[in-house]
Amino acid sequence: MPRVTNNLRDAQALAEFSNLETEGVGYFHNNYPDFVPQGWWDYDSGQPWNDAQLDGKLQWQITQVFLRDAWKNQFKDGIWSLVDLLRLVFNPHNLLTPTAILERMLREDYPNGPPKGVIADFSKGRIETSGSPYAIEFPPRSPYGDERYQHIPMQRAIVYLFENSWRARFCAECNKRFVAAEPKNKFCSEQCSRKTRNRQRLKAWHAHKNEWRPTRKKRPHRIPRHSKG
Repeated sequence: MPRVTNNLRDAQALAEFSNLETEGVGYFHNNYPDFVPQGWWDYDSGQPWNDAQLDGKLQWQITQVFLRDAWKNQFKDGIWSLVDLLRLVFNPHNLLTPTAILERMLREDYPNGPPKGVIADFSKGRIETSGSPYAIEFPPRSPYGDERYQHIPMQRAIVYLFENSWRARFCAECNKRFVAAEPKNKFCSEQCSRKTRNRQRLKAWHAHKNEWRPTRKKRPHRIPRHSKG
């Protein structure tokens, strides 16, 4: 039996999340309460994606779309795919920092970009005006929010599957996503494995039942005894 590490356990939870339907969110909450920050489930950035798969979706649903695409390609899309996935998982409370609020205000007031001559770089924590020696300095924005919250279990699981992409599979029976504990694993559960075995046995029986069915020996014809008269 393979040893179930914390990384493998997180990856298995990620597989369950990838298969999650809306009605199962509460169940997932109860079973994996610390997998992601609680506020993340209801977060809605309001960002227009111009994509029917993403527009109007909550953060967990958007993340799931990207995750399913990565799973389909067995996490082999490269480093930028990894970065995109990691940036989708964060603690929404960290978006209320002064830097995040300032960036949001500037984007709302100037949706087409800062005014002419103004250079705003929130990743470096600096706003400056061309021709002026003065600049506004503030704490730089981290793409993941507060540095203390970078080690979210879902993020660890994503990185783990990028490093062990062979584990990301689709069940040979039900086609659900699952994480293989061993290279020989083809099914997401024992139940799916048993269904396949039973179907194969039934198919083999129908194909060879005439050969496998035991033949009955014919009994010799008995001559009835006549009573003496």
